[in-house]
Amino acid sequence: MNTTDQIRTGSRIRLWPLLRRRWWLLALTTAAVGLAAYAVTSVQKESYTAQALAVVPAGATSDAPGSATDAEQLAATYAALIPQDERIRSAMAREMGLPAGEVEKKLSVVNTSDTALLELRYQDSEAGRSVAGARALAAAVDDGSSPNIPRQTLNPVRLPSEPLADTPGGDAAGLLAGLLLGAFLGGVLMVFLERADARGDDDRDFEDAAGLPATSLGRRAAGPQAALIERWESLAADEPARVALVPAGRGGERAAERAADALRVAALARGRQVELSPAAAPGREPSGESVGLSSDVVALVTRKGDPLRGVAKRLAELSSFGIEVERILVVPRRFAAATVAEAPPGEPVATR
Repeated sequence: MNTTDQIRTGSRIRLWPLLRRRWWLLALTTAAVGLAAYAVTSVQKESYTAQALAVVPAGATSDAPGSATDAEQLAATYAALIPQDERIRSAMAREMGLPAGEVEKKLSVVNTSDTALLELRYQDSEAGRSVAGARALAAAVDDGSSPNIPRQTLNPVRLPSEPLADTPGGDAAGLLAGLLLGAFLGGVLMVFLERADARGDDDRDFEDAAGLPATSLGRRAAGPQAALIERWESLAADEPARVALVPAGRGGERAAERAADALRVAALARGRQVELSPAAAPGREPSGESVGLSSDVVALVTRKGDPLRGVAKRLAELSSFGIEVERILVVPRRFAAATVAEAPPGEPVATR
């Protein structure tokens, strides 16, 4: 007898059925994240960076080489000092006609590792102004604008004539990155939802979930259908064998009728006597419980792709009435119902 202790959950995830069921989630997530990424990058203005190069002299003379180590240490100090020096920022602001606060946000200084070289950089949304800013910064550190940088302790080596490169705002790259991220997140959500709402895509999924044998029905499955008829006849106490086909859920009612049609064809083709009684969906009459209690054999009918939880729940409901389900019949969603007229001549099959 079936018990809830026999019921196991979970199924293997297959790519094509997963995409067929959850494609909308992948499309929605990809579109939403892609558009959000494009919107964020679109608000970023295109910018240009120009760079002047300066060096801290080592103090070499014709008689002495100077100290490179001292020059490197002083260069590191200047790199930290220059962006914070108000006198240098004010000198640049006067030269460029900009507020000192705006200049502070756009200048930067980089000390090349293990050297006394400083990269004096200025970033702006206009290429010409970025060049002018880098030149103004080089002039401010060279002309003694700040007492913290005495003359001849930091000498410009190269002044810019054009920006190094531009930093683009929102473009196709931002959209592409958003689409890739959205596709990844959508895939993760699809797998999570598939695990949370596991579906049965073949016999094995239903067997693993319910602990019962499962058989697929279809037009081209005459062999298995005939074997089912013979098995049910062997299990029945009287002739003809009374077989109840109980839908697992509301969507399985039509599947039970189609299964009954296909099995009747198989029975007629071999002259077998069997009484097939498809029950109504849960909550309708004739109920699966009433049909099952008056039958010799009970089979639970479900469709490919139906939730495994629904099958487990229906098995538990039938078990509470003392009804033992012999197996699960899996009907393809597009299974074309067989008709008695298609069967070869033979003895009529009993129906209800």
